[in-house]
Amino acid sequence: MERIRHSKRPAQGRSHASGPWWRALRQVPTPGAIRVTLPWWRAPPAVLLTGRKTALYDAILALTPYCDSAVREFAYRSALRNGDDETHAAVTADAAMLLIARDRQRTGTEQLQETTRIPAHRVRDLFPLSLALTSPVLPNLLNQLGTPKKAAHHE
Repeated sequence: MERIRHSKRPAQGRSHASGPWWRALRQVPTPGAIRVTLPWWRAPPAVLLTGRKTALYDAILALTPYCDSAVREFAYRSALRNGDDETHAAVTADAAMLLIARDRQRTGTEQLQETTRIPAHRVRDLFPLSLALTSPVLPNLLNQLGTPKKAAHHE
């Protein structure tokens, strides 16, 4: 029987890759979600990664009532005009929509009647969303949509 070796590297790399998204969404209130702070020096990297991913999924769910399809569509078209392929444009549009939703939630803006959900296949992997936050297209999109640049810099 072949022995399987477990490496800490992939989990650590993934954890660091989600850093920009984590910094952007960690302050989003998630009513009903229970978060436990795990000391990084005592918890295995895979457990830390699972905790971070769960918190990010909870934040995305909490922002759903503030997501606007018009914002997403505008961001998608702008990203395509700026040279992104369809896949990258879609992820950039999702990231822009979520950042705008986060700002709407923070300012107490009314929840939208019709909300836009990010397709499940794109939410499963949070890392492309996190990488979209570093896109040079995003700050310009947020400016056009009326959001301060600092939102793209994860405060």
